[in-house]
Amino acid sequence: MYCQLSKLHWQLPRERHQKVLNLRKWNLIQVLGNNKPCRQQTLAIATLQILRSNDGLTLQNEMAAISKRLRHSMNWRNAADAGDASKSECSRPNKVVAVGEALWDLLPAGPVLGGAPVNFAIHAHEFGAAATLISKVGNDARGRAVVAQLQAAGLSAELVGIDSHRSTGTTTVEIDGHGEPRYAISKPAAWDAIVASPEALAAVAEANAVCFGTLAQRSVATRTAIQLLLARTRKSALCVFDVNLRHPFYSSAIVKASLGMAKVVKLNEEELNVFVRWFNLRGETLDQLTELAVRFSLDIVALTRGPRGSLILAQGEACEHPGVPIEVRDTVGAGDAFTAALVMGLLHGWPLAKISQIANETAAHVCTQRGATPSLLAALRVDFAENSSESGQVPR
Repeated sequence: MYCQLSKLHWQLPRERHQKVLNLRKWNLIQVLGNNKPCRQQTLAIATLQILRSNDGLTLQNEMAAISKRLRHSMNWRNAADAGDASKSECSRPNKVVAVGEALWDLLPAGPVLGGAPVNFAIHAHEFGAAATLISKVGNDARGRAVVAQLQAAGLSAELVGIDSHRSTGTTTVEIDGHGEPRYAISKPAAWDAIVASPEALAAVAEANAVCFGTLAQRSVATRTAIQLLLARTRKSALCVFDVNLRHPFYSSAIVKASLGMAKVVKLNEEELNVFVRWFNLRGETLDQLTELAVRFSLDIVALTRGPRGSLILAQGEACEHPGVPIEVRDTVGAGDAFTAALVMGLLHGWPLAKISQIANETAAHVCTQRGATPSLLAALRVDFAENSSESGQVPR
């Protein structure tokens, strides 16, 4: 694994350098907005004040808003002397919301709870997030089982609606000789009618990260709901587009609109090839990711490469991981697990190399198990807990 400055970083136009500056500010604002330890908040404020001279009024307005929020949300200057109470206040779990399909993967060995947003939320919860799913299931036995399993996994199911007219979604999954899945997705399904309820809008407004994909946007109703929900997120939140193209339920228009709403994008090599054709991305892989990031004003672009690991681009820095050698059982949900580790690492403010390492280890573990949401290795969960002390750093 290695991380290096993108070779295009110093060749990018002035707008891209401003984008890098804005991302640095965004990471510092995350430190303040997420009730991080007080020493880190003090350092973040000092750094923001230094950056202040770079873009004047815009940052002054951000500083004023942050200061107001801090005054109303916590007395962080006095928290250092508040003993255990300060530790509790500064260690609140990140709030993560996943929006989209909740369904049953009908695997050869039997049904397993699935859907990319479900998988993402379950793994984010295992990594310490307060995770919530916004979805819809049918008023049937499968729907009740979805709710029961979500609750058993520690997730809130309060925003999983019940549809009396559509059944709970299913996906028939066939695994080929290389462990790669093929999907046959039922239509219509209850998650085709997700709504942006007042409760759902309130949840995303408080979230530190909101994750969505393309599949749930196959219906106008759910696509509209996702757009409304993303419009309600706060500026400091991570809007994460986990692409997950599933033929024939996507289009260039849906993808383009989704990229425009996202700050973080995760895609695989097949999806990148589609993007190359649609958006005329040129050059080698790193060049293509850089052009994608610049064109759609993305902060993070993460490319998964199956057994060859990943390539993550952030702030003009590229971090490549060679992958973790394993014996693959099936790859269902591996990308969702990678996304969960990526997002949680970003929210913790980890160095990019550490994020890449744990995201690849998490995905590799899922590939050795049956189904999309096997219990994560204790070592991975402990690793997150131990490294949370690094939170507040700008990924690098």
